[in-house]
Amino acid sequence: TWAQRDCLNLSPCGSANSSTAALSTPYAGTCDADGTCGCKVGQVSVGIGQSAACHSVPEVDMNYIPNSLLIMGYIFFGISALTSIFFFCWTTHFRERSIIKKSQPIFLHLVNLGCLVIASAIIPSGIQGGYDTILDPVFGTSTEVSTNLHNVDAACMATPWLFGLGFSLTFSALFAKVWRIRKIFKNASNFNRVMVMPKDVMQIMVGVLGVEIIVLLIWQLVDPLVWVRTITLKSDLGYAVESVGTCQNGNAIPYVTALGVFNLGILMYSLWLCYVTRTLPSEFNESKWITASVISIFQIMILGIPVMVIVRDNPSSNYCVRVCVFFLMSMSTMLFIYAPKFAKMHIAKESEANASNLTEVERIKRRVLAGQAHVLSETARSSAPIETNQEDMPIDEENSIKRAN
Repeated sequence: TWAQRDCLNLSPCGSANSSTAALSTPYAGTCDADGTCGCKVGQVSVGIGQSAACHSVPEVDMNYIPNSLLIMGYIFFGISALTSIFFFCWTTHFRERSIIKKSQPIFLHLVNLGCLVIASAIIPSGIQGGYDTILDPVFGTSTEVSTNLHNVDAACMATPWLFGLGFSLTFSALFAKVWRIRKIFKNASNFNRVMVMPKDVMQIMVGVLGVEIIVLLIWQLVDPLVWVRTITLKSDLGYAVESVGTCQNGNAIPYVTALGVFNLGILMYSLWLCYVTRTLPSEFNESKWITASVISIFQIMILGIPVMVIVRDNPSSNYCVRVCVFFLMSMSTMLFIYAPKFAKMHIAKESEANASNLTEVERIKRRVLAGQAHVLSETARSSAPIETNQEDMPIDEENSIKRAN
C-alpha cells in the first residue's frame, strides 16, 4: 500500500531499512501493510505512513508519598486518638472530684474533642491520586485515565475543614471557660451576684464555630481545592518523566487569610483574658496552662507555616511537616490542659501521702529522743551534789547562818 511504502521510505519507523547503522535508532520498527509501525515490547506505535514511528514511553516518577511516611502519620494519629480517649474516660470517671468539677467537665470534653478533630486532619492529608487526563504529545489529544479523583478532591477540602473546626472548637471552649471565670469573680469582687448559665457560654462557642463554618462553606462553594497533577519533567518526545500532585484552586489566599486573622484574634483575646485572670485562685483558673498551650501553638505555626510554603512542591516533605504540625498542636494542647490535673490528682496525692508518713515517723523519732533526753537529765540532776552559793542567798538567810555559827 502507499501508506506502507511511505512508512518504509520516509518515516522514522522505516529508517532501519536505509542503512545498517540505523538499526539502533529508537524510532525504528517494522512497517505493516496498513502503514503503521510494528514495535518491540515496551514501545508504542504512533502515526501512519510518513509519520509512523515507535516511541519508548518512559516510566513516570509520580512522587507519591512513601508508605513509611504514611505509616508515621497513622501512628501519630493513633497516639493522639488514644490520648484523647484516655482523657475523655478519665474525666468522665472522676467527674465528681473537686479538681474536675472546678475545671468544668463539659469544657474539658469539648477541648478534648477539638484536639481529636485537629489530629484527624492527618488522615486526608495522605490521600493522593494520579492523572485525571493524559495529553498525547504526538496528536495533542487528551485521554481520560481516572474517573475517581472526586474522592481525592474531597480529601483536599477535608483537611482545612477538620483543622479549622477542631481549632475553633478547642480554643473557643478555652476562651469561653476563662471568660466565664472572669465574669463570676469580677462581679463577686463588686459584691454583685451573677449567674452565668451554660447556655451563655455556649452562645460564644456557637458564634465562633459559626464564623468558621461560614468562611469554610464559602470556600467550598466558590473555589474549592481540587487535585491537580502537574508534569515537571518531559522526555525529548514530550512524554512525562516526572510529575507532582497537589491540592490547588484558583486563589486560596482570601479564605486562608480570613481564617488566619479570625483564629489569631481568638488566640490574642484568650491571651488577654488569661493575663487579667492570672491572680484568681488556681483551682478555678487555668490561665497559666492555657497561656502555655497558646504560646506553644504560636511557636508551631511560626516554624511550620514557612517550612510548608518552602516544601509545597515536594509532596513527601510537605506531608511530613503537616503531620508534625497537626500532631504537636493536638498533643500539646491536651497535655497542657489535662496533665497538671492528672498529676495533682494522682502523683501529687501520692507524694503528699508519703510526706505525711515521713512526717509521722519523724515525729515519733523526736518523741523518743525527747523522752530519752528527759530521763538522762533527771538522772544527772538526782546524782549531782547540792552546792550552795552564798552570793545568791537573800540577806535574811545569810544573817541567820552567821548567828548559828
